[in-house]
Amino acid sequence: MQLLESIGLQSNTQFEKHTHHQWEIVYYVRGDVLLTVSDRQITCQPGSMVFLPPHQSHDEFCPEGYTNYYFTVSSFDLPIDDLTLVHDLADRPMQQLLSQIFYLFHTKSRNWHATVESLLVALRHYVTGRMQRTYSQPLVEQFISILVDNISNDQFSLQEAYDQMPMSADHFRLVFKRETGRLPLQYLNDMRMQTAKNLLRTNIKSGRLSIQTVARLSGFADPYYFSRAFRKATSYSPLNWLSQNAPD
Repeated sequence: MQLLESIGLQSNTQFEKHTHHQWEIVYYVRGDVLLTVSDRQITCQPGSMVFLPPHQSHDEFCPEGYTNYYFTVSSFDLPIDDLTLVHDLADRPMQQLLSQIFYLFHTKSRNWHATVESLLVALRHYVTGRMQRTYSQPLVEQFISILVDNISNDQFSLQEAYDQMPMSADHFRLVFKRETGRLPLQYLNDMRMQTAKNLLRTNIKSGRLSIQTVARLSGFADPYYFSRAFRKATSYSPLNWLSQNAPD
């Protein structure tokens, strides 16, 4: 989910039937909304994010009033091909990201493009995680939420996350690996590598971001260490990997 085309925030009681040529993504902030998409009806509560396919008519209704963010992207890289509903976590991290994206998009502050791209990458991680299976251990989901919040934070230490768990770090590592198949450090590194790949694809070819900036936005303070870690993970340097995987 990248290359933001538009984003808006509206409060309403009803929105008449309409269609879009692109995927539209709607996040409901307030109100229990009856969403009708073609011949399907969905009740969307606060914290619901809906992915609406192109060319499907839809309308909204909530007599008490509702508020939502709505946005479109020109590049769509989530494993979704039909109407999809995703629910936010209890502390609404996806809403917080959308609030920041909305502000940056409309204020056009310095380097806003790069910051928005980074926030969209974080949002994609949240959405992907919410689409996947629910972990039997709620603490694992809480821990992953902390990792996602800190993908771009090169000062983040896993100990900060361990300190929020009601068990020893050694025991939690075993629980985490049993649930996810990976240790926490590997899980974080994998997310950061995926973030770097997304940034490379969308920014390097257009000349908007340097390797140093990609490294920083992916959580690496040292671009040389980033390049070594990237080569270890992919067998390629960042630029060589891009030449093999750049979009047409």
